[in-house]
Amino acid sequence: MSTVTDALEVEVAAILALRRGELTDARSRAAIDRHFARIMRLIAPRIRHFIRTYGLLDWSDDAAQACAIGVHRAICAYDPAKARFTTFVNWQLRGELQGLRHRVRLEQRTSARGVGASVISLDQLGERAQGAGAHWEPEDEAAQERTESLACEALARRACGRLLDDYTAHMRGIALRQLERRAALRGRETTMPGTLAPRDIERIERTLNRERAMLAVHLLGDEDEALGDGGLHAEQRRQIARRGVRVIRARVDARFRMG
Repeated sequence: MSTVTDALEVEVAAILALRRGELTDARSRAAIDRHFARIMRLIAPRIRHFIRTYGLLDWSDDAAQACAIGVHRAICAYDPAKARFTTFVNWQLRGELQGLRHRVRLEQRTSARGVGASVISLDQLGERAQGAGAHWEPEDEAAQERTESLACEALARRACGRLLDDYTAHMRGIALRQLERRAALRGRETTMPGTLAPRDIERIERTLNRERAMLAVHLLGDEDEALGDGGLHAEQRRQIARRGVRVIRARVDARFRMG
């Protein structure tokens, strides 16, 4: 076992021991920073080797920062019972550098190689156009901002859809349980034992679909004329939307508390 390997184990163990304690004072945080700096010095030759291997010498500063992130993640996820740190950190470094290479060397991706694509900067594109006697300007300067806006909207709609699905399932379960309790209290069942009347289930589904549409309008401004408002006035729709938002927020908070 090499001296560097043993030294790495000592430094990582020291950081893990400090993190298990109460990190309330500046002295503990400063000690962690010192141990981390020693780890970076110990594996600096390995980092330089990986940077050359992945062809990122012209991005050496970014590659060094990516490697520092990889070391930090390796320390957080390290389990001494499964492997030595010197082995575990290698895969973290490779993963970070591979990700960086995919971001800055787009032409090296499999999809780009298949079509013979190459990546050039905007400055290089302008120089090529001017060299050909053409006046080059960006075709649409607002394209990036518009693309980011549409991507944000798509993500928001997807997240909202999942929240509404969870809300609908949660409220459906509550409504069915209440229906079962009312049937038991009445001492009779309109269908076979252990089942509920189809018309009652259909009524619950219509109500839930209407509430979901109202929540979609409240959260995203989507109008769904097909479902209608069921003859409810504006204040009733507002109260239904507010109640739905409270339920969704409570369920999200509960999931975050559970981990």
